[in-house]
Amino acid sequence: MKITQGSRIVMAAVLVLGAGIRSAGITNPLIGHHSWRQADTAAMARNFVTERFNILYPRIDWRGASSGEVECEFPAYQFFVACLYRVFGVRETAGRLLSVAFSLAAIAGLYLLCKRTADTSVGLWSAFFLAVLPLPVYFGRAVMPESLLLAACVYAVLLFVRWTEAGSPGALYGSALCLALACLIKPPTLYLGLPLAY
Repeated sequence: MKITQGSRIVMAAVLVLGAGIRSAGITNPLIGHHSWRQADTAAMARNFVTERFNILYPRIDWRGASSGEVECEFPAYQFFVACLYRVFGVRETAGRLLSVAFSLAAIAGLYLLCKRTADTSVGLWSAFFLAVLPLPVYFGRAVMPESLLLAACVYAVLLFVRWTEAGSPGALYGSALCLALACLIKPPTLYLGLPLAY
């Protein structure tokens, strides 16, 4: 289905709106709801930079006399934040901006998915609601892996739909990669396998 100039403009406006809402207080410290989880996530990212830059060895601050290495979900988000820390310095703003970027990618992906499976109007409305509803806005700017998780889920389904329609091996591999990433971040995401199998 072809994307018209009008729908491009509306979608661009939705993305600008979503970015604007998520950018409010972007330089704030890690306070408020889930501040402990955000602080842990930021600490893991900082420890990648200051101690061992290895994604397989995440370390927390509340370690006592231990090395601080911890069992946790696959720390892809924390590692991406650490990469930004290496370039721009250790600032919470870097983590928030990364979350905003993943959140905007999820909004765009949801538009493409709904447009492909329904129509352009459904795609635009879906993207709009994902851009403005409070819960996606909160997690779309928090220093937590939920924005990456959502983007990975959306693109896993979108690429799978593309593969079923066009038979492109690249779309299938991309879908599998996104689904694997989502399941590594949060194992309950395995539920996505049910609609994909159907």
